[in-house]
Amino acid sequence: WLGEKLGDQADPHAKTWKAVKHVLAVRASLPAFAADAPPLRVRRFEGLPIIGIEASSTDGKSRVLSLTNVSGAPVTLSGAAGKDLLSGSSFDGAAGLGAFKTVWIDRSGEV
Repeated sequence: WLGEKLGDQADPHAKTWKAVKHVLAVRASLPAFAADAPPLRVRRFEGLPIIGIEASSTDGKSRVLSLTNVSGAPVTLSGAAGKDLLSGSSFDGAAGLGAFKTVWIDRSGEV
């Protein structure tokens, strides 16, 4: 049953599995998420329905800021911008983070 579901690219199960595999592949490629990396840090966005988590590699060269909008409406985040490592496109928080969306912003090279 599961093999059939995952083999049908139009099936929601297959779409979900493909998305999970993509996130895991991106995560595995980033030194900020290595087993020996420092602990994750939670970022607060006062008054906003945003969960922010920062990850950095042991040497500090790889840094990622994960932002998740936990509301049903878009949220504007001034100052949050960069390449979204999950989609490969640029992200501009001033344009808004969509409802229930997550981005992983590349912060490598920032001090």
